[in-house]
Amino acid sequence: MPSTDFVHLHVHTQYSLLDGAIRLDALIGRAKEFGMNALAITDHGTMFGTLEFFEKTVKAGIKPIIGCECYLAPRRLTDKTPMDSKGMRHLVLLAENQEGYRNLCRLATIAQIDGFYYKPRIDREVLEAHSTGLIAMSACLHGEIPKLITSGRQEQADEVARYYQKLFGEKNFFLEVQHNGIPEQEIVNRALLDMSRRLSIPMTATNDCHYLDKTDVRAHEVLLCVQTGKTIFDKDRFRFSTDQLYFKSAGEMEASLGQYPGAITNTREIADRCHVDFDFKTYHFPKFETDTGLSPDELFEKLARDGFEEILAKAKAKNPNLDEAVYRERLDYEISIIIKMGFPGYFLIVSDFIRYAKTNGVPVGPGRGSAAGSLVAYSLSITDL
Repeated sequence: MPSTDFVHLHVHTQYSLLDGAIRLDALIGRAKEFGMNALAITDHGTMFGTLEFFEKTVKAGIKPIIGCECYLAPRRLTDKTPMDSKGMRHLVLLAENQEGYRNLCRLATIAQIDGFYYKPRIDREVLEAHSTGLIAMSACLHGEIPKLITSGRQEQADEVARYYQKLFGEKNFFLEVQHNGIPEQEIVNRALLDMSRRLSIPMTATNDCHYLDKTDVRAHEVLLCVQTGKTIFDKDRFRFSTDQLYFKSAGEMEASLGQYPGAITNTREIADRCHVDFDFKTYHFPKFETDTGLSPDELFEKLARDGFEEILAKAKAKNPNLDEAVYRERLDYEISIIIKMGFPGYFLIVSDFIRYAKTNGVPVGPGRGSAAGSLVAYSLSITDL
């Protein structure tokens, strides 16, 4: 089997804070060593590592697959009780296209802002509103379907599988089999194989990677101790009951999961279907909303010139003989360049929050950055130098 037939689609990097122990450079180096030309990132409840991962994989000649392992709330996002913290389930989502990436970003944002309760959570209502363009996998033993299987509720597991199959589409939902040395996982795998045959839902093989090498398991345990406020000597500390959650080679994955029909080859099929790209050549700034009747460009120029007149008056009071024309020429030049480059909204937004801070007792420095010496920035009260 060529090594590129298998693709890791369930990987936790350093951005799964205090849970993932895989640094991106080492991860990409290992993928190249194994001859893998595609690789996914699926950090817990966050997309923070997406850009760095994308840039580094592309530079290394590896196709990036952007994903996230979401925490699914047992009820609604507004329900925040001890039961809701213990009943969270995992679901792996991969962006198949640009729309899927945008939906994944929306889900991660909602999870952090509206759904956060111990973990960043989404619920079914939110998921249904942002499911387009996504490929879903049933996740690890903490996934909704595996949990139902291990608790003896197979009929409910079937219902949930049908729900996800309908929500994402017949070719967009996969039952995730793993080989991690945990006895419950083998029970789940057998049930998933049976479900795949009965419900016509394809399988995919993953390893839920949390560390790069098998020997890193001890360091990962220390990381979990930091997360849970325990020490390595606490008998009741949270730990993974396996040392198999490392970045395995394609050969290891084939040897352990090759008996599940399509599980290995489906990883390549999924990888081939996922196409997300970023535009690094166009500036994307937030829009500055104004109710003045002026466009952002017009408002920017007005505020810059009004601010300039104020500071000019103060300067002339101290030095009546200053060369006013030099400053006006510089102001005109800066305003024209900023408008030409499409930066007025950026300056207005920065000016807005700096002005708010100064009038509400929030400490603000004298200013820094690439435009710190700008006369416009000084006129807009962004800088004080």
